[in-house]
Amino acid sequence: MEHTRAISAQGDATATRVEVAFDGEMPTSGGSFAGYCSPLQDLPARAREELTDWTQTLGGHLAAEGYRGPYSPDLVCTQDGTLYALE
Repeated sequence: MEHTRAISAQGDATATRVEVAFDGEMPTSGGSFAGYCSPLQDLPARAREELTDWTQTLGGHLAAEGYRGPYSPDLVCTQDGTLYALE
């Protein structure tokens, strides 16, 4: 799949809430990740909303299973703003 950006969001799950702490981009150099730039810049509004929704939904599932703590979904974003989850 041709993608333009590798992005992620950092969430935190507790017994009473799930929140998105921050988001960012994972630039690559020669096919390897080369740092983390936060906050995300120039992400289409629809993609940002979807990233937030996915991060909160994942956190809700993790919290329901008893997980407490940080988590971070990694995704790629295509030229048209479509997101695909990696992990």
